[in-house]
Amino acid sequence: AIAAAPRGPGQRVVATPAARQLASRLGVDLARLQGSGPNGRVVRADVAAAGALARSPAGEGAAWQAGMERLDLATSAGSLHALRSRAGGAGQAPTLVLLHGLFGDLDTWAGTIVSARRAGFGVAALDLPGHGRSLAAARSFGELVESVAQALPALADGPLALVGHSLGAALAVRLAGRLGQRLHSLTLFAPLGLGTELNQSFVDGMLHAASDEALAREVGKLTAQRTLPSAAYLGELRQRLAARGEVLAGLCASLSRHGVQQIDVLPQLQALAAPVSVVHGRDDDIIAWQHALRAPARAALHLVPGVGHMPQVEAMALAWEVLQRALRG
Repeated sequence: AIAAAPRGPGQRVVATPAARQLASRLGVDLARLQGSGPNGRVVRADVAAAGALARSPAGEGAAWQAGMERLDLATSAGSLHALRSRAGGAGQAPTLVLLHGLFGDLDTWAGTIVSARRAGFGVAALDLPGHGRSLAAARSFGELVESVAQALPALADGPLALVGHSLGAALAVRLAGRLGQRLHSLTLFAPLGLGTELNQSFVDGMLHAASDEALAREVGKLTAQRTLPSAAYLGELRQRLAARGEVLAGLCASLSRHGVQQIDVLPQLQALAAPVSVVHGRDDDIIAWQHALRAPARAALHLVPGVGHMPQVEAMALAWEVLQRALRG
């Protein structure tokens, strides 16, 4: 869990070399983490979770964003905030386009962005309408798709490797069907839209949390280890959700009602010719991992034990391995 560790004055943080290296890249303060390794040692997974969950929602100036181009992309629903880093070298290498999940923002991809840039790949991530620093508002899934589709041409050139988490995964499938030859590959993490059931209590709890404690209970459902963000982050997140409550409520109603998903992206997914990978945690409390079994037979399927709804954070090494195969395939 992300919390202040009970260390005495001047006591050194015990952490693995990999954790220290990642903390330096993501700008994470190791002294704020309670390690999950032996004897409280901070391990890489602790830092990855901290980088994804414990940053400020404002997120400006984080170390991992250094050198990235900040964009405001005009759409019919309003402007979308995005970050972009172009690929090194020549050629038509695909650009990794990252689409976050419901209630999240592009900062949840911090670890993925760091890995992609280090490997020389172009990468772009945006805050969906009604999320993060985007001013655009989408009150339905259809409006969400249209808004992001309008932004894609200005976001990246050449072939696109679409990557989506949860809601962002369903969005990626719908966008993929419009890209034609520009679609290089599609990678889906804990995708929405492949099955029927959804944890409605999570959705309602996030929308209507009246206290930071209530919000923490829902945020904890995102990871198998019930990783909790800092108190400061929870307070800012609750304020942000309240400010956009009406828009988000409309969007959520178009996604799920009484625990029943209202969108189905399987037909579009089955029609795609591009390579598809699906990664789902077997301890997901939001969307059942069994939904991933409905993916097309040709899809590369990864069902990860001990991982919850955010495999791109909880199983970062595996997630990046899957993405590298897609990018180089």
